[in-house]
Amino acid sequence: ILFNIVQPHLAVFGKKDYQQYQIIKAMVSDLLLPIEIIGGEIVREKNGLAMSSRNGYLSQEELSHAAKLREVILQTEEKIRNKQNIVQIVEQAVSELSQADFKVDYFEIVSQHTLETATDDDKDLLIAAAAWLGQPRLIDNLEFSLD
Repeated sequence: ILFNIVQPHLAVFGKKDYQQYQIIKAMVSDLLLPIEIIGGEIVREKNGLAMSSRNGYLSQEELSHAAKLREVILQTEEKIRNKQNIVQIVEQAVSELSQADFKVDYFEIVSQHTLETATDDDKDLLIAAAAWLGQPRLIDNLEFSLD
């Protein structure tokens, strides 16, 4: 409805909420709307934490500790590139975050295009994670392609 009222030629959606970004892209395509959808890159704190208004609910200690989510995501990418077992990689990531006092909502490796669980044939991958740390639920992801 908003697109019909405003009739933009361009709309930017942050990739931090990657599922929303992909749904909007699909909707615009399915409805043949003449709108270019651009994904805005995730803006990060100095420690790597994805910026969010939710970060204001973190204590100073939690704020510095929250960077662990990004660290685990980057380690996961490296393990995937080294062709380690994806099921085991996810289990290790969830375990590591849980041991670091995160309450993991999800930690998944999916196809960027379908958001379905990645298969061996998928080359464009997304590591997507959501975890509670104290009061806020933190979300982050990483897009990458295998050569």
